[in-house]
Amino acid sequence: MELNVKANVYRVLQMNKLAIAKFVIPFCLAAAAVVFFWFFVEPEVTAKYAAVFSIHSFVPIGGPLAAIPLGLELKIPPEAL
Repeated sequence: MELNVKANVYRVLQMNKLAIAKFVIPFCLAAAAVVFFWFFVEPEVTAKYAAVFSIHSFVPIGGPLAAIPLGLELKIPPEAL
């Protein structure tokens, strides 16, 4: 019985590490993308990508009804969104 408890504790610790990795990795990828655009892409293109990324971040909150008018305000055609 003691071996089962140790195995279960080990399994829970591994799941916690996996959960932390699933939380941290997307932020690291986003930071890498920001650094890439900051150093290797022209500022005009970087601004357009930043606008599109910010619009896409509003889609889960307000849906397309919120994203498309915001894109039109930033002079981004709806097809691009």
